[in-house]
Amino acid sequence: MYARGLASGTIRRFLTTCQSVLNHAHHMELTDNQVKLEKPAEGAPRDVWITIDEVDQFIGHCHPKFKAFATFLFFTGCRLGDALKCNWTQVHDGCVLFTTRKGKGLPRKRYVPLHTKVLAAIGDAQEQGYIHKLNGRGWHKSEVYPYWNHAVDRCLADTVKGSASYERFHGITPHGARHTFASLLIMNEVSERDVAELLGHSSMDMMKRYTHLSTSHLKKAILKLGV
Repeated sequence: MYARGLASGTIRRFLTTCQSVLNHAHHMELTDNQVKLEKPAEGAPRDVWITIDEVDQFIGHCHPKFKAFATFLFFTGCRLGDALKCNWTQVHDGCVLFTTRKGKGLPRKRYVPLHTKVLAAIGDAQEQGYIHKLNGRGWHKSEVYPYWNHAVDRCLADTVKGSASYERFHGITPHGARHTFASLLIMNEVSERDVAELLGHSSMDMMKRYTHLSTSHLKKAILKLGV
């Protein structure tokens, strides 16, 4: 039975943190059996995104060990798995190279220019090994969610309950950082084809979810006709 008065998203984040600890213990062979926790139904869609001001707020609330990782997710639009395994050898001339392989097809490569905030966060590109390190080693996926959920909870505590920002923070996930990256580019009138290239989408069909965002600047243009 779940605690009364708590939203399903709050409970899911807490159980996700617990699950990450259990998964990491199993990964480190500290336990013999892998335990799966039952969670309440997902309340928020997978494609929740936040505004640029909320991105800054989120990163500001991140633990110091996680700030660079979160900045990288929000300003490169990469998948969590890509960020976890990203190596300094993938950084060239202010860009990061991501390689995606799905099924039996040839790997797809894409270069994403690094935003100044990313460059400031990750530091000197002369480092060796993984770009993102925790206690001198690469991150494990199960270690990301406790830090992520900590930042979410701090944002919620700092935001008016029931507001649009509160609802967006309530549903944001590491994959939501990728959706935020794409949404903000579209809203700043970057073409869908360019966004698709930055995301590594081979088909423009994947961009249909952003159609309603791409017309926002047209609505502003119509309003210039007067009331």
